Amino acid sequence: MLNDVAPKQNCIPKNYYEAKKIVSSLGLEVEKIDCCEGGCMLYDKEDIYLIECKFYHLPCYFKSKGDRGRYKNIPRKRMFYLPIIPILQRLYASMEFASQMRWHFEYRKDDGLLRHSCDGEAWKHFDKIYSDFASDPRHVRLGLCLRMGSLLTSKLQSPHNLVG
Repeated sequence: MLNDVAPKQNCIPKNYYEAKKIVSSLGLEVEKIDCCEGGCMLYDKEDIYLIECKFYHLPCYFKSKGDRGRYKNIPRKRMFYLPIIPILQRLYASMEFASQMRWHFEYRKDDGLLRHSCDGEAWKHFDKIYSDFASDPRHVRLGLCLRMGSLLTSKLQSPHNLVG
């Protein structure tokens, strides 16, 4: 579906295997974290050995018979997490990207026009409150991006929602 809307010369991987190969070749590994079907918790860190949800007591795993007759636990729901720190380290390792990562600090103009998110009121307010953070041009502000379709789908499927 994504290939249908992308430009003709796109580089979008055709399947999960190709995407994983590209990400791995960049030295960026994806962490797989099991999570509750209801979306209320992650089976990570101190909860990694739980077999059911702490809140709704939903089972974490399907029991599946393996090749040798042994039962294997297969997670009912799994999240793929791409850690942000190695990505930022790679961006700052490149001279070209490093200069772009500092653009908000070095090339900001205060003429009332909105050219970049650093020209917005929220960014300026953040700079006033956290002046120590704002004084270092290497500090990065991350925005939260959500697809509205996935947000609405999760609202319909889960008792825990973000909108409402």
